Amino acid sequence: MSKPKSISRRKLLGMATVFTGASVVNNPFSFLFESVVNGFVNRALAQEAGYDPRRYIYIQQPGAPARWSWDLFLTPYSAAGFVANPMIGTKYSASGGRYTGLSYATIAAKGINVPHMWQFSVPKAGGGMRPMTDLLDNLLSIQGISTENAGHPGSQLLHFKPSGAIRSLPALTGDFAPTPIAAVNLRSGNYSYNSLAGKTPVQVGGGGNMLQTLLNPFISTASTNFLNNLDQVNDAVEDAITSLDDLAKERHPAAEILSSDRAGVERLLKQGFPDLANQWNSLKNKYSDLISRAIDPTQSLAGLTDKPIGLTSGRGAEYALNVAANEVSTADLRTLIKDTSTIGSMAEHFAVAEYVILNDLSRSVSLQLGTLNGLSTSGNDQANFRFDEHNTGGMVSLYLNSMYYRALASCLLELIDQLKSAGLYEETVLDVGGEFNRSPRRNAGGSDHGWQGASVCLYSGAINGPLVIGNLKANGPSAGYPGTWGYGAEIPELGGKQIGLAQVGATIATLLRAPSPVTSTGPLVAVQNGQIVPIIGKTKIIS
Repeated sequence: MSKPKSISRRKLLGMATVFTGASVVNNPFSFLFESVVNGFVNRALAQEAGYDPRRYIYIQQPGAPARWSWDLFLTPYSAAGFVANPMIGTKYSASGGRYTGLSYATIAAKGINVPHMWQFSVPKAGGGMRPMTDLLDNLLSIQGISTENAGHPGSQLLHFKPSGAIRSLPALTGDFAPTPIAAVNLRSGNYSYNSLAGKTPVQVGGGGNMLQTLLNPFISTASTNFLNNLDQVNDAVEDAITSLDDLAKERHPAAEILSSDRAGVERLLKQGFPDLANQWNSLKNKYSDLISRAIDPTQSLAGLTDKPIGLTSGRGAEYALNVAANEVSTADLRTLIKDTSTIGSMAEHFAVAEYVILNDLSRSVSLQLGTLNGLSTSGNDQANFRFDEHNTGGMVSLYLNSMYYRALASCLLELIDQLKSAGLYEETVLDVGGEFNRSPRRNAGGSDHGWQGASVCLYSGAINGPLVIGNLKANGPSAGYPGTWGYGAEIPELGGKQIGLAQVGATIATLLRAPSPVTSTGPLVAVQNGQIVPIIGKTKIIS
């Protein structure tokens, strides 16, 4: 065996600078040389160990909107022990031909009890409607989670990288993927890409054509014509391979990975990404159409939008929007949403996620969803709906959240359809979470941070759902937050402890087929005969 040659990181980075005539930061050579210099050893070891992670798409809801009307399943298998809270409403109750109160109502769908709105169809791309219950087929819901942090930033960060984790969740896939871009972050709050392979993500913010922003370094019409540098790319990679080992290429897994990286970068450089403007507009318009149809204020949904909403007089805190003293005075809450109302960043970020995953530019994408914008309230026709619903009352919250979640469900189903068409759904895990759930006040006038009752919904073709795990307390932690709202209970299989984000991270790693980021605890599910099975019991309410 001959002695490997030595080549320094400085020399390699110097090569990249010479080739591009610019800094290696934020150009295609930086992606290539990060892998060459830092990443090949860990990724080669992973390949030898049989790691072949699935794709990872994280969908963050910053501010932590109330989820009990949609995917917080309080009574999935039994209502035994359920204690009502006046703020927890999934359906309106009528009086005098108007909706004037709230009730917690569920329907049975695909073996579990789900909130009232799941009975309705949602818009489908190209026209028509489809059952929202299609989302249940491949769902794993983990409930009653403690985030260990009551604040928004802390809970966001700990979801990406739980306490004790050596690698963050986006890096579980990104570190081992052969794609030219390790990971893409679309403005997710407190995003963490903690890599053990020396890789870094691409952060994309702002407006306009986000595909253009993401791919600008690879576009052949850029000021530096990267196509002219393909020979130098080949020479540099061959030099790096030789420096690793003089063994034959086929006997050196690191060399194989370098070759894969080179092929990925060459593919990006050669294809040139023609017609990005039309592709961007087509994707964004598709998701924008789904959203506008989902929140259409004229639709008639029994128990939600088929009657005028709100008392005509004597309104209280349950009608507040964003500010405690700001009671919505419009005669019918349905007029809060206008034809021009939008949901910030939802269409744009789903468009980027679809393009990136289907074109195999990256296998790790994190995106952030904005709130309902452009609402119509008395004297203010540009009001926004704050997800941090401390002072949004139950009557307003149910309507606005129901419309928002209809839009999210429609976009999720369309992205899943695209993954299925590309044969990628079984190779993808979608993580819908954010920070925590809401702890509802006893006066129905708002809700506070429910960091002891977070929930995560995971979707993948590898999951035979629906499956809901994680026990819940019948009552909240104090008299101010009574009733069953998602507060986590003890799990016997965890030694009587509550589920933490470390177990959630280990569970996501299991679904991703990646090494667990934590060593202090194990996952909540296992793979048996190719099926995902729970290690802990299904959700029940504990008195």
